[in-house]
This record gives sequence, C-alpha cells and structure tokens, in this order.
Amino acid sequence: MLELNNTSPPVHGQQKGSPMQGETGDGGNTEPARPEGQDKAKKMRYKRMCDTSESSTAVEVLQMMNSDRETRMQKQEVQMSEILSRKGEKLKIQKEMLENQKIEIEMRQKQHEDSLKATQKNQEIRLMESEAQLLNVEAGIMCMDLDKLAPHIRAYYTGMQKRIMERRGFGSTSDF
Repeated sequence: MLELNNTSPPVHGQQKGSPMQGETGDGGNTEPARPEGQDKAKKMRYKRMCDTSESSTAVEVLQMMNSDRETRMQKQEVQMSEILSRKGEKLKIQKEMLENQKIEIEMRQKQHEDSLKATQKNQEIRLMESEAQLLNVEAGIMCMDLDKLAPHIRAYYTGMQKRIMERRGFGSTSDF
C-alpha cells in the first residue's frame, strides 16, 4: 500500500498496478529517473523566486504602487465630485440669471406698454384741448356782431361762419 501511494501517477498506456519504467516489481530501480522537463524547471524557478526575499520586496513595491494608485483614484473621485457640485451650482446660478433676465424683459415690456398708453392718452387730451380751443374760436366767430364791422371785414367773417356751418354739418345758409 505504501508503495502505491508513493509512486507517481501512471504515464500514457500504463496501468495503475504495473511497475513504472525503471522500477521492478520488488521496489528496486534498474534505470535512472527521467530528466526534468522545461515546464517543470520553470515552475521550480518561479517557486524559488517567490520564496526568496527579493520576491517579497517586489510584492511590497507592487502593494505600495497599488495603494498609491488607490489614493490617487480616491483623490480623483473627490475632485470629480467637487467639479460636479460646482457645475451644479453654476447651472443653478445661470438658471437664476435667466429668470432675472426674463423678469427684467417683462418689466421693460410692461413699461413700454404703459408708456405707449400714456402717450396715447396724452395725444387724446391734446386733441380734446385742440377741439375745445377750436370750438371757442368758432363760437367767437359765430357770435360776432357783423353790423358794426367794415364791409370787407364783414365779408371775411361771413365766409368764416359759412365754413364753420358746413364743417359742422349744417350745410350752407342763405340768410347770411
């Protein structure tokens, strides 16, 4: 049983119970062991490198590089979050500015409309004042006593009275 546990696994074509090449059934070696292959040699070298102190310093350097990278990544994340928060604040301020500009434009428009209304009312008042002045002048002309005036001045005022009557829609009067 001990012999079976200590032997290496069978190579192609060998059965578990049959003796390996170089071994006899009674436990003696007749031929020398097979030489080490390239893959096995590489594995052994790698194992030796990992076991030495040089590999531990390399691992330490790699760990330091990894920790440095992690701290850099954390700093970058903090900086990115600051940048994003500042951009958010900037957008908020820009929205407020746009709202203020919109309100200002609306106020200007309202002022312009109020100014137009005031101008229109002012024009209406001036028109009414002009009309009132015209009525006063026309009333003075219509109430004029023509008998005391010189003939050429009487003719002027008579013509003016006729025009006033026509303008006011009374037509021409023949009794003047």
